[in-house]
Amino acid sequence: TVATFSSTSTEATDCSFQEAQKAKIRAFIGKVLMDQNAPPEFLQSPTEAIKELDALKKKWHIPGLLEVTVNPRFFVVCSEELLRQAGEFARQNDLILHTHLDNVPSFQSIMQANFPWAKNILQIFQDTGCITSRTLFAHGTGLTKKEWDQLSSTHAGISHCPASNLFWSMGLLPVNHLLRKQVLIGLGTDSGG
Repeated sequence: TVATFSSTSTEATDCSFQEAQKAKIRAFIGKVLMDQNAPPEFLQSPTEAIKELDALKKKWHIPGLLEVTVNPRFFVVCSEELLRQAGEFARQNDLILHTHLDNVPSFQSIMQANFPWAKNILQIFQDTGCITSRTLFAHGTGLTKKEWDQLSSTHAGISHCPASNLFWSMGLLPVNHLLRKQVLIGLGTDSGG
């Protein structure tokens, strides 16, 4: 089974589904959603992004085999509106919402500028409706003990990416602590690392 971010391109995401189908693998694939703080050619309005996701869902979604996922890349490149629409679309269609949850020092100023109401990164996802029992967070690093403990009550999972986390100096995930708190953890990698 693979759970992956495709790209911001609907065509490339469509090709990813074609290849997964040909290979006869179980795949959860999402078009990357971004509407700010990235090169203009990768940005898309929330409304257009959800419209394209819906078309991919109608074409490819086969529960348990080939699933369209909702992939806001991470809060730095997503507006509050995009996160709200992504969360709503995921909940309404019982889809996996797959995003990055990691905290590095440079993110603090972005969080304060774009989400001044948020006390921490986890709250951004909670208050925009992006956390469900089908939410999958990549990394989960740099959070406080309180945030990790809060995560256990959400029933969201973490894709632990140790090689990427070390390569990018993002810190280590407290796997034993999270397992004791019954947080679902899978093993992953981030191609950037």
